[in-house]
Amino acid sequence: YTFVDGLEIRKLLFFKSRSTNVLYIKTHKSGSETMVTMFRRFALNYHVSIALPVGFVKSRNNLGWPWKFKLDYAYPTNSGRYNILCDHSIFTPDEMEKAMVPGTVYIASIREPVDHVLSAFYYFDKDKLVKDSDKPFEAFLHDMEKYDRIFNFKSVKHLCLQKGVSVVHNAQALDLGFPLGFDGDKNEQSNQSYIKKYFKMISSTFHIPIVLEHFHESLILMKRVLKWSFKDILFFIRNKTKHKKYNWHPKIHENVKNWNNIDTLLYRYFNRTLWYH
Repeated sequence: YTFVDGLEIRKLLFFKSRSTNVLYIKTHKSGSETMVTMFRRFALNYHVSIALPVGFVKSRNNLGWPWKFKLDYAYPTNSGRYNILCDHSIFTPDEMEKAMVPGTVYIASIREPVDHVLSAFYYFDKDKLVKDSDKPFEAFLHDMEKYDRIFNFKSVKHLCLQKGVSVVHNAQALDLGFPLGFDGDKNEQSNQSYIKKYFKMISSTFHIPIVLEHFHESLILMKRVLKWSFKDILFFIRNKTKHKKYNWHPKIHENVKNWNNIDTLLYRYFNRTLWYH
């Protein structure tokens, strides 16, 4: 390990031949559907096992999300382990280690937190739940906690969402296993000692960051580490949210970052990791 700006950065070990073992945490609205199509194609091309969600043929595309991952959420293999896991899941270290073959490379996507909030707000139709303003996103920004409570306890068309799960407040941290008060967890987002412990775990577990704002550079790093070919990392963009660009006032921009404190720390950590390598 080394330290950059006070953050512990894991030194990468580059494989001498192609690695076929990848655990990918598919954080919502961070370019992750684009990545998943790449991993599924890789599994098909190289005839390796992939953890498909039970019910996948009926359009279910998550491995228990937003609940903690369990082996029962994936179709079983003869060996009981997988080469690739890439569909929506909550990062659950102990259970996922049991699911993956030894030597698996851990990868996660991350997006700048303020842009992530904007994308998630419109993708998950939160604008339709703001009834007291003709400018729903602006209304949300001026009282994020109020509207997040409304969002969390009103049903929307997205069947994967559960009451009590926020997609605009530290949502990437939820995907990456940070306890936010759901699924029996205590909410630790204000617990500084726990946050330090969490980041120590993240730094000792994850190998490669896929930073959406530097997507191409991230793919090149992944290709180099895994010894994949350029054909292996060909992609087409999937599930891109269509919304108008927003002109952020600096104070509001900072407020959103502070409110998404764990996402902001995760983005800073993974972004530094990318450029260190």
